[in-house]
Amino acid sequence: MKRYYQLNETGKVLGSYAVPQPDMELTSLEDAPNDESMWDGKAWVADPDKVSAKAAEEAKVLAVQDAKASISTIETAVDKATDFDTLKKVVLDLVKAVKVLTA
Repeated sequence: MKRYYQLNETGKVLGSYAVPQPDMELTSLEDAPNDESMWDGKAWVADPDKVSAKAAEEAKVLAVQDAKASISTIETAVDKATDFDTLKKVVLDLVKAVKVLTA
């Protein structure tokens, strides 16, 4: 299906429309395969900025999940700490997990 795209000079999609828009310079193209696409003048290609942003967001989600899992085990780890060095390590791990959650 064809759509009307507003593209910048490098082919990045600025807007996508089902019908032509008044007073706008649009390019009629086949639908982009996904939201991480840009037009290179001949075909849809991956937009490196959007791909890296998506990967960074996915990494952040995984880091938050790991931090939550780590925090959920803190109480048990504190109970098992038998000396100051072990307790210090548990507290430092908690600080790292909280930093991930608040970043």
